[in-house]
Amino acid sequence: MAILSASDFKSGRVKLASSQTDVANLTALISSDWENKQIRRMLGATEGDAFIADLVAGVPQTAKYITIFNSFEFEIANWPYSCAGIKEILKYLFYYYFTQEQSTFNSSAGDKSLNIEASNDLFISKGMRLRNRASSEVTYLQRYCLDNSDTYTDFEVVYQYPYLSPI
Repeated sequence: MAILSASDFKSGRVKLASSQTDVANLTALISSDWENKQIRRMLGATEGDAFIADLVAGVPQTAKYITIFNSFEFEIANWPYSCAGIKEILKYLFYYYFTQEQSTFNSSAGDKSLNIEASNDLFISKGMRLRNRASSEVTYLQRYCLDNSDTYTDFEVVYQYPYLSPI
């Protein structure tokens, strides 16, 4: 069972305009295979598989995985950090992949398209900003796991984000 659902994209940073998709279309794209691939890339194959095996109805059951599932705060060398957690990271990544090849961009007022005349403005889409945010959040997650290697004994950094794969 997938961690994400269509209802995760009805509000907040990852809100999709209702005209952009319907629930059936979005649900068809959300897959546990894609999520599992992203989790393995965040935690490494062994720790990622253990996290996936711990999921019941899309929610982890073991304390060490519950800690990193939703947002959390931690310190390293008396320096405070916070991480959005695996579920939010997955939402950011999925939003990016879902919207990256659309000719329109998503806004709170609905779908928009750019119409620029006689200029070359740099346009950074909301999806790209969320992809960059996901990259940062994965770095924080990995930093936390490295600092808590006695808890996340099988954690391995496979590679650093921002390398992200499509759906």
